[in-house]
Amino acid sequence: MRRSCRLLAWGLLLALFDFRIGGIDLLPDALGYLLALIGLSRFADRHPALRAGQFFAAGLLLLAVASFFGSRGISTPLGERDLLVTPARLSYSALAVALSLALTCCLCVGLGRLAETSGSRALGGQFQVLLIFSLLHGGLLLFLLPFGLNGYRDLTLGTALIGGALGIVLTISLIVLVRRAGRLPDIDAGDVHLS
Repeated sequence: MRRSCRLLAWGLLLALFDFRIGGIDLLPDALGYLLALIGLSRFADRHPALRAGQFFAAGLLLLAVASFFGSRGISTPLGERDLLVTPARLSYSALAVALSLALTCCLCVGLGRLAETSGSRALGGQFQVLLIFSLLHGGLLLFLLPFGLNGYRDLTLGTALIGGALGIVLTISLIVLVRRAGRLPDIDAGDVHLS
């Protein structure tokens, strides 16, 4: 499971950061979500939440592919276009936040339970704390997103900046916890299955 968790962590890291040169994303989110999906599929049979996480990772992969190839005008980084919020951008953002939140919840519940079963209650508790903060963050973003349609640019920009900064911290925390879960000896041995 160590290698699977490593793939999952690298996938989440690639999806987190955008490195653009000339408007071209050199680290496409689709590649990150593909790695995450491959890593997750290798141990998804160990907990029902991890099986559900595959669905959300696949949804994020499809959304990233659609954004990369077909919808360049929907998801553009700040500075490339006017900050005008359109229903298409709002829908894309809401779907991305909801799918990311669902994937994070599945990973926190599934890997947290596996960690507790393998004897690492501390790691299981850390997954629970991350779950609570992720739910608060995602819920707040989903609540504030529709206000962008009313023309509240300052609120939209402030939400994006604060939500983005907190989202980066939460995702890096998830990556660290996923890597720690992969190092647990009982999980790595493959004898922990919770169905």
